[in-house]
Amino acid sequence: MFFARYPQPVITPTLYAEDGVWLGNAISNGWLHTFLHARPDYFVFFNIFFLFLAALLSKIFSGSVLMLLPLFVATLSYAFYSFTSTIIFWTVKRHANYMLACAAFCFSIFIPLGVSQAESIGTLVQIGFYMPILSICLHLFRTDASSVKKGLCDVGIFLMAATNPVCFAITGMYFIINFFREADKKRFVLSLIPLSIALLILFAIIVPRMNGSGGIAGVSYNPAHLIEMVSARAVLYPFVFSFYSKLNDVISVGLVIMYIGIVLVAYMRSEPKTKAAILFLLAMLIIYDAATVAGRSAITGLLTGYGSTYPDRYFMGINIISVTLITICLYQIKIPALKYAFLAVMLVLYISKMHTFFESSSDKRRIALDYIYTNALCNAKDEGNGFKQIMILPSPDWYIRVPAGYIDTLGCVRN
Repeated sequence: MFFARYPQPVITPTLYAEDGVWLGNAISNGWLHTFLHARPDYFVFFNIFFLFLAALLSKIFSGSVLMLLPLFVATLSYAFYSFTSTIIFWTVKRHANYMLACAAFCFSIFIPLGVSQAESIGTLVQIGFYMPILSICLHLFRTDASSVKKGLCDVGIFLMAATNPVCFAITGMYFIINFFREADKKRFVLSLIPLSIALLILFAIIVPRMNGSGGIAGVSYNPAHLIEMVSARAVLYPFVFSFYSKLNDVISVGLVIMYIGIVLVAYMRSEPKTKAAILFLLAMLIIYDAATVAGRSAITGLLTGYGSTYPDRYFMGINIISVTLITICLYQIKIPALKYAFLAVMLVLYISKMHTFFESSSDKRRIALDYIYTNALCNAKDEGNGFKQIMILPSPDWYIRVPAGYIDTLGCVRN
């Protein structure tokens, strides 16, 4: 389904933005160096790891780390998002029923991305925005898991924190919520000590690097769009995307109050284990939303007052937490008519806008139809210092910088 949503990275393979830049850095300076210095502010472990796998697969199947690289980047991107949807399915099924788990699965596959899905689907550069929902799911799994499974979950949680700093807050919130509900508090604390120590060390390494360099350049904060960003764009968008342009601040605030009302009613009606999951998801929805506002406040300067939703990538992670939370909450409301009515309305809304989820004329305008990756390889610009530049998308300002030998061994034939 992700391939169907955006097949262009496979049909006409391309590399996008940091996917190429980080790969060139790794080829030139080594994978460890790239992991430590890919970004100036925090680590992006899974981005670099999946790029490493893509380069390895390209090398195995073509003899060159560059030749089939875009194909395997796209394949791993589809696989990652598919894996995330599957994890969400199993997480919701633990706290709801099969039907609602399937609903959450479908919501996560068809998360609306406006006309900028080309930035996310088929690329690896944006997968960090999904680390919080995956970390939340692993925390929920580890609650009643065996020691071995807890250990595996903790490794995943640590690596996700080494990809997206918001994941530090997830472990902190998990501790606060579960400490008060655990009967054997000593055992609970002891089980978290290895993970806590590892995260504290990682946090101490990252904090001095957090200099705000990851902001949006050339755009200023616009307080007029703050309510839109916090409410409609972050929390409500998966439910209102089909009529987003009809909203305003008053309606958005009212719908958020309704959303929170559903969550609170579900919380009061659920069993202790599910109460903890609902509270956990709600707390992280608020924290992730606040972190996005604090770290990317310039997004308010890009919003147009319930017109354009770009840049969608910054909200995809929050949106998927929002839909996961509401599907769990729906199960706790013991009025079948309400659940079925909500799902029926959502089904109609999504079907009515199904064409927007797939490659459309809007998306085609984002495709450089005159760009052919193999041509870009063979026409790499020689810097004259032993390195060459391979042009990539989205613009001529983006390129892969690699030692010339990686190009020269391809056997390009030029007319």
